[in-house]
Amino acid sequence: YGLTASVWTRNIARGRRIAERIEAGTVMVNEVVYTHGIAQTPWGGVKDSGYGRTHGRMGLLELVTPRHIHVNRLSFLPDLWWFRYSPRAARLFAGLARRFTTGSLTQTSLLLPQMARRLFERRAKPELTGKERPKVPDSS
Repeated sequence: YGLTASVWTRNIARGRRIAERIEAGTVMVNEVVYTHGIAQTPWGGVKDSGYGRTHGRMGLLELVTPRHIHVNRLSFLPDLWWFRYSPRAARLFAGLARRFTTGSLTQTSLLLPQMARRLFERRAKPELTGKERPKVPDSS
């Protein structure tokens, strides 16, 4: 178990070094129980002494469920990484692959204008509109 532990010593520095090596949720030097009464102190254990924390910021975080909601604000523009790639997108990806695998600065500099042109062509003539995008179920 690893809920709390106490180190008793006259040498506080040595007691702190020992406390840092103990696997427990709370380790007290020359004290036994009072930290549970401090609301700002996270309270909880490790190993088989339970799960989670109470008190303090960590205790509050135990009561929330992190959630991410993303809304595409540029739905009129097609995303380049969506499968089925158009011939134009395939050429753009091939150009990117050549750009990152070539060892020649001259070759890289020749590819950059081609890639920029293909990128702007894709944005100017989108082949996939927001209406054709896959439907994502609403999780609310």
